[in-house]
Amino acid sequence: MHIVFFFTYGYSLKTWFETGTLEKEIELYKQLITNHDFKITMVTYGDNSDYEHISLMENIQIVPIYKYIKYSKYSLIRYLKSFFIPIFLRKKIQDVDLIKQNQLMGSWISIIYKFLIKKPLIVRTGYDMLFFSRKQDKGFTKVFLYKKLTSITLAFSDIYTVTSYSDKKFLEENFGSNINLDIRPNWVYSGNIPISENRYSARVLTVGRLESQKNYLNLIKNFEGSEYQLDIVGTGSLENQIIVLAKELGVKINLLGSFSNKQLINIYQQYKYFILASHYEGNPKVVLEAMSNGCIPVLSKIPNHLELVEHNINGILFDPSTMNVTRYLDDINLNNDQYKKLSLNATNKVEKYNSLEIALKNDLSDYKKLVGSI
Repeated sequence: MHIVFFFTYGYSLKTWFETGTLEKEIELYKQLITNHDFKITMVTYGDNSDYEHISLMENIQIVPIYKYIKYSKYSLIRYLKSFFIPIFLRKKIQDVDLIKQNQLMGSWISIIYKFLIKKPLIVRTGYDMLFFSRKQDKGFTKVFLYKKLTSITLAFSDIYTVTSYSDKKFLEENFGSNINLDIRPNWVYSGNIPISENRYSARVLTVGRLESQKNYLNLIKNFEGSEYQLDIVGTGSLENQIIVLAKELGVKINLLGSFSNKQLINIYQQYKYFILASHYEGNPKVVLEAMSNGCIPVLSKIPNHLELVEHNINGILFDPSTMNVTRYLDDINLNNDQYKKLSLNATNKVEKYNSLEIALKNDLSDYKKLVGSI
């Protein structure tokens, strides 16, 4: 089977490499090639520089669009040019069985390509752009365009996948319950890390962009008057506000910067607790990775987090605006059996629902549904 995989519009191998996610992002497709004799072609929005990472791709073929189509510095011109990309690809890529689009952005290109080559299309979303745009007050025009793009993509996809029940419910409420939706959670590497007491118990890890979505300011207020240190992985526009507030409240923070996915795995294994106080999320990979590596997840009470954690069963749920989360950490630190239970249950939850093996099984099921024997 030959799958043409479209990157998110504007993304390239260089993007994935610089964010430290390249090797993980392609792992599932390498498995399909090695174990199931698939052929994979990836269409990226890069140029010749994408070939600098070809050694990591093994037998995955790449087509960097801006090697063949002149890149414009003007976004409107790039958008207009993008409608001609499928025409070029129809001649460039042969013997295609299936098209897969990564995220909603760029789906218009995949849809046009679908009609040109008359092959089925799967659109895989990791978070819902319409939902996020409303939460981020993107403005009427952007929200309207995201809604139209979502509607069109739902209509013309053979399979449209989301990563959570919350995202599925949101789309059904906005576009009707008869839309073609499947839930395909994010996958993470299984940690298989033995429970250890030799982890930081007075330092708490959080990972995420330093932006309002992640609710860092309320999180810092939760640590006022405690002896805990908050270690933050990420960069963003709120860095100075975070530093100033922490200093005002006497909260010990450590801004660690950014790390690759491989580096993060090693970091998770040093901590007992991983905390995320977000106002909203999709199916957060950082939480899944932390759970897989033995961290106890301490999460804000939002719908998507409720799908991952049961309070005092495999993690802790709290309201960042009204609760003092540190009392939960104090209780766990005093009860080693509770620590072991929460850590083990968190790891087992991810192993059951979010492993690479589960993701492969789900993908193969989708491909078989659309193409037949594989």
